[in-house]
Amino acid sequence: MGDAVVQVTVVTNGYSSRPNLVELTQGADSTDVRILLAHQPSPGLVSWASEAGYHLLTAGHTHGGQIVMNWWGEPFTPVLSETPFLTGIYRIKGLTVSVNNGLGFTAAPIRYHAPAEVTLLTLTRQ
Repeated sequence: MGDAVVQVTVVTNGYSSRPNLVELTQGADSTDVRILLAHQPSPGLVSWASEAGYHLLTAGHTHGGQIVMNWWGEPFTPVLSETPFLTGIYRIKGLTVSVNNGLGFTAAPIRYHAPAEVTLLTLTRQ
């Protein structure tokens, strides 16, 4: 199959800690696959990763909304006020975004319409 150069970038991207996005891509010109592991799937980070040529972004933080009400077939949860990337797989201009519900909780130790999960991603050559 041959060799491939894989770049894995890890960022916290929390409320009080934002990564220096310019520094993250230095020296990445010769990579075949670019993966960004982020705590929080903020819209700005997803947009930047897509523009910077990343292939995969994985994140959690949302807990799948943790407590999700379905009104008229649409999910409603406070998490949607900070990101539209609630749970699952999204495709944005060549970037695959995988948002995992995780196993934990935030303040309240309950989940409603947001089951805990562990995701296994398999990377294949196209």
